[in-house]
Amino acid sequence: MPFDQISIGARLSLGSIWPEEMPSVAWDALEAGYDGPAIRRMAAFVNPTGFEVDAVLPAFKREANIPTLSKGEATLRIAYNIAREIVDLRKDPIPYADTFARLWIAAGYPREVQQLGTWPDDIYLSLTYGGMKNVEVQQDLRDRLILFIRDYEASLVAKNIK
Repeated sequence: MPFDQISIGARLSLGSIWPEEMPSVAWDALEAGYDGPAIRRMAAFVNPTGFEVDAVLPAFKREANIPTLSKGEATLRIAYNIAREIVDLRKDPIPYADTFARLWIAAGYPREVQQLGTWPDDIYLSLTYGGMKNVEVQQDLRDRLILFIRDYEASLVAKNIK
C-alpha cells in the first residue's frame, strides 16, 4: 500500500493509530522517500509508549508531510477509503452500514459523513417500509457510494490535493 499522508493524518486525528504501530508508519515513510531525524527516530522505536511517540510526532508529521485534519475531514477520508474498497472490489455495501455509523458516531457526528452514518436507519426503512428488496437496497447504496466518491475526489481536485 502506498504511503498516503492524508489517510495517516486522518487516522492520527481520530486516534486510530496505536503507538506501537508508529515505527511501521515511519518505515513506510522512509520507503516512500521521506527522511529526517524524527522519521528515523520513530522508525527506530521498539514497542514505543504513547509518551515517546507524542514527543516525536509533531516533527515526524512535518518531515513526512502529514497534514493535521479536523475530525470531520479525517472521518471523510476514512469513509472515502472504505467506500473505494467497497466499490473497487464490488463488495456488498450492506454489511458496512454499521462501520460507517460507528465511524460517524466516534467522530462526533460530523456532517461530512452524515449521509453514510445514517445507513443502518436507511436500510431498515427501505426494507421494512419502503418495500425494497435486498438487491435494490444494495444497488441504491452502491450508487450513493459512487456519488460520494466522485464528490470527494472532486473536492480534492478543487483543493489541489491528491
